Amino acid sequence: MCRFIETIRVENRNFQNIQYHQARMDYTREKMMGLTRKLSILQQIEIPDTVGNEIHKCRVVYGEHIDSVEFALYLPRQIKTLRLIADQKIDYAYKYADRCAINRIFEMRGNCDDILIVKDHLVTDTSYCNIILYKGKSWITPETPLLKGTKRQQLLDEGKITAGKIKANNLKDFEKFMLINAMLDFDEARSQAVGGIRGLNA
Repeated sequence: MCRFIETIRVENRNFQNIQYHQARMDYTREKMMGLTRKLSILQQIEIPDTVGNEIHKCRVVYGEHIDSVEFALYLPRQIKTLRLIADQKIDYAYKYADRCAINRIFEMRGNCDDILIVKDHLVTDTSYCNIILYKGKSWITPETPLLKGTKRQQLLDEGKITAGKIKANNLKDFEKFMLINAMLDFDEARSQAVGGIRGLNA
């Protein structure tokens, strides 16, 4: 049976954005396993005393039951450059624990920090993040992500970003990009010039 993961930000010993993680877990278990009995993250997982007020990453592996839980101090990666990689077959609509397909194309990044995956000529995600791009006065995220991330959904619900179709050959029309996921919140100080995306003219 497939295993799935949730990566949850823990700050000041509190789970962040927990309702979105719970909703995705419930949806995944119902769609992929036909299970409607919910696993409550807050009831099933206790934050250990060794976790302080610093930002930690909680990695939950689950299927029919929660199989494992790991807590680790969060150390963000510095991502400044992305390599455009086209892959027509990749499928990551659910947060599978098995990341072999993504890891395989991640190895094609060359001297860039990460990849930006293109499917059917449309921009999707990086290896671990959703992407948002800035043009004019708006931040836009692809309406065709590989995975509908929890932070992406929260920002859409809050109206801080909008979703739209972004073709790879239109990326040069944007000014800058930012990567977001459960651990990386919206922060314009983290944005990078779109010139950091390599292969725009390929």
